[in-house]
Amino acid sequence: MPELRQFDDAINARFEEFEARYQMLKAADRYFYLQPVVGKVNNRVTMLDGSELIMLASYSYLGLMGHPKIEMAAKKAIDEYGTGAGGVRLLREIPICTNALKLALRNTQSVSQRQSIHQGFLPMLP
Repeated sequence: MPELRQFDDAINARFEEFEARYQMLKAADRYFYLQPVVGKVNNRVTMLDGSELIMLASYSYLGLMGHPKIEMAAKKAIDEYGTGAGGVRLLREIPICTNALKLALRNTQSVSQRQSIHQGFLPMLP
């Protein structure tokens, strides 16, 4: 099977190229993927060596991770409702907090302000 061998050689060549690039970046202290950080991840992070970097790859778009009011509200919600993924909405009860959110959103000014995602993955719909 010569075509399988050629395929295998192409894959190995790609791995070898990646490994060479990886080693070059590490040697130059320029490899920044999967680096451990100390403390909370926000718009700035502290690395193990104490240096501070700007974080451009977190989900903290507004810089609110670690905000005291948000952490207090999250702890209160966990104490009141617990943790877990829930389940299929049709087959489970609806938490009272979901209904409270719906009522609060009903009074907003525009449709774009009313969008919410309740659980799991849902695509953004207009």
